[in-house]
Amino acid sequence: MEPEDLLKPLFPQQNLFWNGLPLFHVNKAPDSFSGRLYFVMGQGLGDHVNGFRILYEIRARFPQANCLVYADRRWEELVTRMSGVGVRWYPRALDPRSATGTNNPYALAHDEIKREIQENSVQSFLAYDHFPMPDRHARGETTLEATARTIGLNLGDKARPFLPIVDLDSMWAENFLKVQGLEEGKFAVLAPFSWPNKMWPRERFSFLIDTLREKYGLRSVLVAYPEVGPFNNVGAVMAYDLTIGQIGGLLARAGLYVGLDSGPSHMAAALDLPMVVIFIERNTIPFEVRAMTPWALHVVEGFEGNSRDPSLGTVEEAIAYLWSHKKNLPAEIPRCPACLRIAHYVIGAKEGMLDFMCACGLKITGNTFLEESLPSSQTNSSLGESISRNLWDEGIHNTLIRRYSISSLCSLSYFKEAEKDLGTHPYETVKIIIDTRTETLKGFEQSSDLALRSNIEWAQDALVLWMARLGYLPHAVEIRDDRHSVWVFSGAENNKTLKTLRSSRVTIPWAGRFLKLSSAEDYVRWYSFSKWGRPSDLVGIVKSLVSLGYHREACSVAWVSFRSVPSFRSLRWLLKTIYFSLFGQGVLSTGTGA
Repeated sequence: MEPEDLLKPLFPQQNLFWNGLPLFHVNKAPDSFSGRLYFVMGQGLGDHVNGFRILYEIRARFPQANCLVYADRRWEELVTRMSGVGVRWYPRALDPRSATGTNNPYALAHDEIKREIQENSVQSFLAYDHFPMPDRHARGETTLEATARTIGLNLGDKARPFLPIVDLDSMWAENFLKVQGLEEGKFAVLAPFSWPNKMWPRERFSFLIDTLREKYGLRSVLVAYPEVGPFNNVGAVMAYDLTIGQIGGLLARAGLYVGLDSGPSHMAAALDLPMVVIFIERNTIPFEVRAMTPWALHVVEGFEGNSRDPSLGTVEEAIAYLWSHKKNLPAEIPRCPACLRIAHYVIGAKEGMLDFMCACGLKITGNTFLEESLPSSQTNSSLGESISRNLWDEGIHNTLIRRYSISSLCSLSYFKEAEKDLGTHPYETVKIIIDTRTETLKGFEQSSDLALRSNIEWAQDALVLWMARLGYLPHAVEIRDDRHSVWVFSGAENNKTLKTLRSSRVTIPWAGRFLKLSSAEDYVRWYSFSKWGRPSDLVGIVKSLVSLGYHREACSVAWVSFRSVPSFRSLRWLLKTIYFSLFGQGVLSTGTGA
């Protein structure tokens, strides 16, 4: 029997509301829908071009719908290019260049939308706003993906921002290249300006300009505000104070992009440009706000080490990797063996090789991880003997219990054998022995035999998600001593129903705390992002559930949040959810997802 897919995202099976506003769902409306749809764009440039994707796809599918867009005038040039929509401007948002503006400029839009929906008989829905599903972090989703899923929109291979470029932009860019002596595809666009807490040191951008010219023959075009100051490097071109459309025209002709967690990165993502994005600010989870494109590497080295800023060497190695593999992207970016997502995140570099990380926290050390680098003899008899020493049954006759050492699972070859074993033989219990002396779940040292190298460094969530994908849930975590722990996973076979398994209580470590859960499935569903998690994120899940009207579920999560992090804030939300659960109801159901 095939194990149930425990990683299916939540799927709304009822009419969904967000803070009292009815949400649109593409699968519940005919293509002839002619009602009113509201789109409230976030305040940043990146928020707008990500929102444009959903707006564009909705307009294409429902051409008779009356689409009303709330937007920021700073991006008026792009907003007015989205044809067939009505535009309403909200107050100017905060800007990194000035202290003027508001931090929540679209708040009044919600009141206006609610009033119009109540006063008009026309079918009206909220189609875009910041309402991603509360399990988005556990799924490792970007805000764009999670928001699209909420309204049932399957973006498929179009899951990236949308940048409306017109002929005028192209004509301007062609002339600019001619004047500056630049060739299409043979220059890099660098965007070194953002909020102060997101800035990478200016001198490192300067070194990068020289590296691009000397190693790759790429001149650098700097797109920024004049406040960043001039760069005097040979061949550098300062393209300051351009219009958004002009920047788009340049990006469409560039060969490479390097920037920060800011709007221009999302513009580049819309064009599938090979790109390196440097993350500095640690209060936001990188995978939630990453520029959505499979052609990107996101340098998050500062999340791993003591230094706030990623090193120049790691950024240079990320560029070298992208440039050398650009003809075969995104296939050359490794895929996580645990959860099967692309490991976009770069956490370091050594000896000319990158160390990658997945959203689940699993680390892939070195380029030797790639499939074609593995020896064709990886399943020979000597490897089988090595596996038999690391993977063993408990007892001679008991084949229902399987034990693994985390050390063996750190070899890609051993891992594949273990996955095949678990998929072929549905064990009742699987125990994984972990050496708790290391923060990351590392294996043995590098071996001269490529098949035996430690290619993988496990993280807790990677382990849980991998086992869940195979149909096993964590049943218990046994702390043996200060050196070893044992994770016990249970399957649904052999007289243990999945319903019974899901009702088993479990305590799981989480970001320096312990989550006491009513079932292990709750961990997979809500909390499997401990690599990036902070205590405040637990309350964030509660707020999302309340906003969507899932009050009973919110009460359960609020209780977990309060017990894990007792505070006035978590207590306040616990009391709120208890009150709401008495007067509201909501049922979360699993389904095929969107």
